[in-house]
Amino acid sequence: MLHVARITADAASAEGIAAGLELAGDEGVVSWQDADTGAVQFDCFHTVQAEAEQHVEILRTRLGQWAPQGGWALRVEALPDADWQEAWKHFFPAERVSPNVMVRPPWEPGDAQIRCVVEINPGLSFGTGRHFTTRTCLQALDHVSGEQPGVSLVDAGCGSGILAIAAVKLGFTRVTAFDNDPQAILSARENVVSNGVLAQMTLLVSDVDAFQPEAPFTVVVANLYDALLHRFAPAFIRLLTPGPDAHLVLSGMLVAQVPAVRDAYAALGFDVVRTWADVEWTTLLLARRGAMLRCR
Repeated sequence: MLHVARITADAASAEGIAAGLELAGDEGVVSWQDADTGAVQFDCFHTVQAEAEQHVEILRTRLGQWAPQGGWALRVEALPDADWQEAWKHFFPAERVSPNVMVRPPWEPGDAQIRCVVEINPGLSFGTGRHFTTRTCLQALDHVSGEQPGVSLVDAGCGSGILAIAAVKLGFTRVTAFDNDPQAILSARENVVSNGVLAQMTLLVSDVDAFQPEAPFTVVVANLYDALLHRFAPAFIRLLTPGPDAHLVLSGMLVAQVPAVRDAYAALGFDVVRTWADVEWTTLLLARRGAMLRCR
């Protein structure tokens, strides 16, 4: 049986909710709009009822921020029709996101010719690889791994763990992932285990300010909100090795927010060496000023 965490919102609230879901990186949401009333239904499908109920509790808190004026309802519904389960799976095909990275759900086969195949179950966890910011972070990691094989990496605000899992499979060493949300770490651990990389990774519940690694990292990847990228710029720089190999992969910014984030890191000695952008979102690869990472 399929279970759905369902938001029903009026036209006045729907826009804020849609923006919030996208910023949260919840790529597993399917939406329908009533052409007459403008009301929108947002559905996120789960194969386990408990996961749908957990998702509803997460959404309940977030909806208070995204649509504080109300105008929405939230519930879990059961969809017993087996055809729905097969239809749901069509929303999550395997996807090759870069030359060396494929993301697939458990029911899709991998590709033995691709070096990094990441299995992500599109259930409770945010970060299934469908969102532009996630895909381009994976592309950035693929790029860096080709130029600097075997370097260390930390994923700040790891969510589902998809970026850290890919980093291990791309050959990064001493990979660490942390998030301040214990539920995210539980989901990330499930994904790490299913990908067989638990022994090659450290997972932690931590805030950025509280994170104290035993040694610095060559690469920091952070797919967060622009305000957090700006706020934690000094902290992220402190996590990096002092030499010219240090790089940051930053994402979660809308196009209009890029200049402020870019300038904050420029003031700390890091310049943009490559950009991935669409009409809404941007991912940046930054290097310590004077670094020689080649940009393809």
